[in-house]
Amino acid sequence: MSKVVLDDPLWPHFEPLWKDLLRTEAKALQVAGGYGLFLKQRFLIENRDVPIVIPLERWRDNGPRATKDLDLVL
Repeated sequence: MSKVVLDDPLWPHFEPLWKDLLRTEAKALQVAGGYGLFLKQRFLIENRDVPIVIPLERWRDNGPRATKDLDLVL
């Protein structure tokens, strides 16, 4: 994940958790749900060289939104 600076209320809680999870032996780790989509959108905005299937312009009006929880899949 790229360096992300967010004015998002979940980010201060998520960032240390993510760093801890990356140090575990989990073979696969996924952030799912609305927060996962939100982070993906932020990543794509900050990394315009990454190819995407659906243009971001189509995400903005009906884009992902966080429900103030974290859905993690290990």
